[in-house]
Amino acid sequence: MIIDDPKNDWVWVQPSKPRHFRMGKEAFREYWQHFGKWLIFSQNRAYLEELARKIDFYVEEGKIHSAKYNREPATFAKGSLVMCVYCDDRKKGGSLENSQ
Repeated sequence: MIIDDPKNDWVWVQPSKPRHFRMGKEAFREYWQHFGKWLIFSQNRAYLEELARKIDFYVEEGKIHSAKYNREPATFAKGSLVMCVYCDDRKKGGSLENSQ
């Protein structure tokens, strides 16, 4: 589900049904061991909007945890927009293109 709230600096791609995660020290260690993010930089907002629509399928399937992209260019990104795609490396397994 794409959450595009104009009051928020980020447009989010999150699952429509919330997932429940374990809590505690072991879960935190597991998070640091397996979770990461891809950063995608672009000056073309339409490209990130289209990418968000494509990623939404994988978020709903649980193959990608979530994603977000900013509305305004980021100073740390030298004036580009940036999309963060949050992933769990245990979900790796073949190409995402071939899984649809």
